[in-house]
Amino acid sequence: SAADLVVSLGGDGTMLRGGPKVTHEYQQGGQYRVSVITDDAQKTSCSTGTAETFITINTPPQAHISLPAHLQMNNVLEFNASASSDPDADDLTYQWDFGDGEHGEGPIAAHAYQDRGSYQVKLTVDDNSETSCSQSTDSTVADVKSAPVAVMSIR
Repeated sequence: SAADLVVSLGGDGTMLRGGPKVTHEYQQGGQYRVSVITDDAQKTSCSTGTAETFITINTPPQAHISLPAHLQMNNVLEFNASASSDPDADDLTYQWDFGDGEHGEGPIAAHAYQDRGSYQVKLTVDDNSETSCSQSTDSTVADVKSAPVAVMSIR
């Protein structure tokens, strides 16, 4: 028979009362011990039952792009994401979209633009936890200028 009362302890100091389904939103990632106590309200020594499990809540990573100081076309440029982090210390994977149809991988990626102009650079970091909050993105505009042209004047 179904229990009349379910008390769920969220492991973060929260106590929820309700039926067989309750929801709870955790404010930060980490591992939590969740306990469920059922009570059939018969007030006997066998009226309650307890079960517990551990769950892990993911904290999303933080993506951060660092661009080279001078962006000139036809020069190999270094795009740096090493300031990206993950509060859970998960290993990150890095995907770059350089805004010109080219892509790269890794915390540091090299790329050369063939034309001058403004390009939307996007970085996606993933902590590979396969949760709805496992990815983070950062984007910025890369203003690529023409390479300087040497001019020599001979008299």
